[in-house]
Amino acid sequence: MKWLRWLRYLVPAEEDPTFKAEFQRLSVTGLRAIACVCIGATVLMALIGLATAHDVEVGIFVLADIIVVGIGVAGLALSYWKGVARWALLLGCTVGIAVATTRIAMMLHPAHETFFPGQAMAHIPTIVAIVLLVGMASLPLRPLQMLATGLLICAAFFFLTLAMDRWDVLSGYSGLHVANMVVIVLVCTGLTAVVYHRREVAYRARRMAEESFEELRQAQVKLLVSENAASQRRLAAALSHDLNTPLGALTSAFDTVVQLYRRNKGPDSGELLDGVFEEATRSGRQSGERLKAAVERMRRLTALDRSEEQVVDLNELWSDTVSFLGTELDAKADVRLDLTPLPLVKCRPQQLSAVFSNLLRNAAAAITEQGRIEITSNQRGGELVFRVADNGRGIPAQRLSRLFEPEFQVEGSRIATTNWGLFVSRGIIAQHGGHLEIDSREGEGTIATISLPVTVEGAGAAPFGS
Repeated sequence: MKWLRWLRYLVPAEEDPTFKAEFQRLSVTGLRAIACVCIGATVLMALIGLATAHDVEVGIFVLADIIVVGIGVAGLALSYWKGVARWALLLGCTVGIAVATTRIAMMLHPAHETFFPGQAMAHIPTIVAIVLLVGMASLPLRPLQMLATGLLICAAFFFLTLAMDRWDVLSGYSGLHVANMVVIVLVCTGLTAVVYHRREVAYRARRMAEESFEELRQAQVKLLVSENAASQRRLAAALSHDLNTPLGALTSAFDTVVQLYRRNKGPDSGELLDGVFEEATRSGRQSGERLKAAVERMRRLTALDRSEEQVVDLNELWSDTVSFLGTELDAKADVRLDLTPLPLVKCRPQQLSAVFSNLLRNAAAAITEQGRIEITSNQRGGELVFRVADNGRGIPAQRLSRLFEPEFQVEGSRIATTNWGLFVSRGIIAQHGGHLEIDSREGEGTIATISLPVTVEGAGAAPFGS
């Protein structure tokens, strides 16, 4: 029902602990803001009053200003108290009520007639409005809290009127000014309800954005893990081929030596066995070097699962990535590496390896027949620039502008997200302080450019592959 909706505005029931914690933080900030306004505005008004007052007793006004400044200083000091968060809202309202009461007492004092004869009641609603509006802007008040604050200020006015015997200020048309005070309190209560609701909506929207960002980050992590798993499978296939070939050569060489030795064992067989032994040794040494290189590549790759930053030669990382994707790339293109010597940089090689492999697979997928992929590296000032160029089919212009956006497609009753690769790749490069750009022309090919800053080798960074 509609009246329940309005009741929800006036009496909000927010139970989210994080929402309450956020409002406690805003209350502390608001308390400091109100305290600073009390101090700054009062000092400014005092300077203006002293500059314009001539032959007028200003003692009461100076006393009122000192009291208001003291209230502001006390509020500001309390705002830095460690346990103030729970009480900041109450303290802010208390400061506002105290300041309003002090100013009203000054307005009711006979000395006020010196400056504004017969206008005390006309100025009091203005004081109430200013105090309530400053409180509404600074503090995250709920509607009933604003109503209570306004009513307490009105009660303070009537109490001071009685205590100072100034009922004369209510004579004549002053009843309209009292009505104005009540209207001001009610209007500020309504505005507070709207502001509170908007704060709540903004908070929920921010929380949804934070949750969406966290989900996106988790999806990026899952994609990176999936990418690394695929790289591990390709590595296993490549290593199986690289290791089996030299192992077969070693086995065959030494089997040959053994068989020849057994068959030709005799006094005149030394020269023949020496020749076979030399050939077998050479083949074994070459196979051993190949095995050593394969193991070294495997060792470097297995070190990529470390999440900490490492000091890396990015040219070496490119070479290793091409080697691991060798079978997949060789079937589609002739891969050429034109790498200029570069300084070592500190980065997360696991993530950059995933980016490199993603760009290489995209280039290979764009080639319909045997084509070419060229990888270049160079240094331009404080940046390292890498280019992956292919002569594939290219990307249509209408799709190029949205290339880094995830694509969505309907699968049954679910919406699935595809094409995360470039989106995540650009995020990884951005996290490293660089940027990824892709230039493509349909029918001519594509050039992917990575720019990364040259970082100083950090103390304690683990060398790549160690």
